[in-house]
Amino acid sequence: MHSLRISRDKQKEKSRQSKLKVYEETGNWPGFKKAKGNTEAWSNKTDQRKKKLERRSKKELKRKRAEAEAVENEKEEESDDDLEEDYKMLKKIKKGKVIEN
Repeated sequence: MHSLRISRDKQKEKSRQSKLKVYEETGNWPGFKKAKGNTEAWSNKTDQRKKKLERRSKKELKRKRAEAEAVENEKEEESDDDLEEDYKMLKKIKKGKVIEN
């Protein structure tokens, strides 16, 4: 069968014969490494990519909302602080401790 090819070097021929015997028994050539390719279908990969992009966009949207809420809360706190200061000042004016300009 495969023994038609004979090498002139005896050591190489002996090695080839032993490998041939292993190949006939197992179906795999010894020392040959298979390519490590991903066998997943192309369409499945595109679906996964779409899902990944959707998750990223949702996270980004959530982050933007949180930032907007933080800015809004900060503005409310500032206005509350201003209101408190005005109220304190009004009390002091009523008591006569501060003179209005």
